[in-house]
Amino acid sequence: MWFALWAEDHPDRSRERPQWRDRHLERLNALLDEGRLLVAGPLLRWPLPEPLPEASGGSLIVADFASREEAERWIEEDPYQKAGLFRSVEVRPFLPTVPSG
Repeated sequence: MWFALWAEDHPDRSRERPQWRDRHLERLNALLDEGRLLVAGPLLRWPLPEPLPEASGGSLIVADFASREEAERWIEEDPYQKAGLFRSVEVRPFLPTVPSG
């Protein structure tokens, strides 16, 4: 089942994202390689042509997990979460509708 993982950063911690980004992307790329990642990217505080670390306000990940518990365990192991960057994390079931495939 698809789950949306919505994680908001602590306002004063976004500048720390670059030091954890490579490890964060490794985990996302593993999901992608397994065919389990629909979309992922930073939540921005304001629109910019290039998201700068200070513009990031969190993360959105939509991926396929066997259960809500598995999705929660996955995000708990995310480098951003383990480093304490996230202020809050919400995990919700998600139904991809458009485009239909």
